[in-house]
Amino acid sequence: MHSPTISIRRLIPSLLLAVAACTGLSLGDNTPGQDTFMELGAIAVDHVTDTSFVLRKGPDATGDGVIKSLWAVPHKGTPKPIATLDGQGDVRVLFPHSGVLVMAESNGKEQLTLLDRTTFKVMASAVHDARYAGTRMSPSRRWIAVADNKHKSIPLLLIDTTTLKTRALPSNADWLEAMWARSSDTLLVMASWRDNQNKDKWQAGWKKTRLMAWRMDTLEKFAFQTAGDGFWANQLMDVVLPGYGADLFFSFSWVGVAPDDSYVVFPLLKISENKEETPMHQLAVVDLLAGKMGTVRFVDNAKGPVGFTSDGSSIISYRDVDRDKDGKNDGQDLLAMDINTLKIEQLTVPFSGLINFFITGDGHFVVVAGWNGSAKLSLFDLDADTGSTLAGPNLDLHEVVPRVKGKELWICDDGLHRLRVEKGTLDTIKLPFVAWHANLLPTADEIVTGDRDGETLVFVSPVSGKIVRTVHLPL
Repeated sequence: MHSPTISIRRLIPSLLLAVAACTGLSLGDNTPGQDTFMELGAIAVDHVTDTSFVLRKGPDATGDGVIKSLWAVPHKGTPKPIATLDGQGDVRVLFPHSGVLVMAESNGKEQLTLLDRTTFKVMASAVHDARYAGTRMSPSRRWIAVADNKHKSIPLLLIDTTTLKTRALPSNADWLEAMWARSSDTLLVMASWRDNQNKDKWQAGWKKTRLMAWRMDTLEKFAFQTAGDGFWANQLMDVVLPGYGADLFFSFSWVGVAPDDSYVVFPLLKISENKEETPMHQLAVVDLLAGKMGTVRFVDNAKGPVGFTSDGSSIISYRDVDRDKDGKNDGQDLLAMDINTLKIEQLTVPFSGLINFFITGDGHFVVVAGWNGSAKLSLFDLDADTGSTLAGPNLDLHEVVPRVKGKELWICDDGLHRLRVEKGTLDTIKLPFVAWHANLLPTADEIVTGDRDGETLVFVSPVSGKIVRTVHLPL
């Protein structure tokens, strides 16, 4: 995931499912401080205190129910259960500026509990008539953007972490995607409307898309005033694109923001006037710089989610290709495009099938995996214009922990693996169990990983690859 960006996907009950259903840019970027869906065993890490959080669950005494306890494991401190969550689902842990926020759903209502980040005492709580999905934090860590899957319209909500109160984005759109800018609390929104005469056409049944942006300080200054069109007033940007819609399939409209907030990329479908024709995948590259705000350029036959190289000079996308020249697409290639000219360099991926890719946080390297680990990893050096296949097991990129500005990637896929990017070497770390999840303690500089059930956590030195301590967490 690319904190602090946010994606709200309707019809998807959890962000994890969105990750699992996506080709293109891997959304499995595990970093400390990010919002974490806990139900399937993920390890959350507080970026301020190096505390790890794990959800332990198992059958109750009767065997008919499930008991759940959220554990906090301070770095070199004593592990302790900090919340009992029996009967609650969709458990998430988030790290706003004010503490540790636990979110869980019960009987169609969302329970929010704000904890002190060192003592874990309850500082505030709230119950919302909602069922949240796809949370992401703003750069200031004050605001959380979230979809409410309980209601038919699935509104986009903003949670103010200082009060735990919500505000709904006023909208009658049929689909909403949202992202935070990277350096300011600026909300970037893509709203799409269905064509009433062609609603039965899944991909082609779109009428228009509107791209908008608001600064949160401006919205607060004017008390979230609405305009005549029903949306909030005082927009920073407003672009209407007739004949465009959201992509809802494996490639989808997860919005990409440049590292310096200079550009935002909206992956879209361009709808043909003949609704029976397959829509074209396009990228709308929108300028966010002063004086050019809202200027749009398009890239044909390119899919999302997209990413950027660390210096923001290139957009990384991909497209379908016909490997065996039989008229049917059976593979996908990378696209590296210059942000200024949008000139495309197409990089041939050395295997067929669907792909995921991960862009390193330093240098111009892209790691490519086959869908669900169907091929050996490929490593592309964009500066040297070279590509290679890495020796080692077939891996997916659904859990990747970057370290040392991304020069080192720790990949969790039926084990823990270390990729030294500049050397192009991949090795497997020996553990007493099969690692299912991983994260990073940023201050201690340790990799934390765990087994499938969260019963055992081990902390690994990323320098030596050796276990430095083991923690067992009972039910």
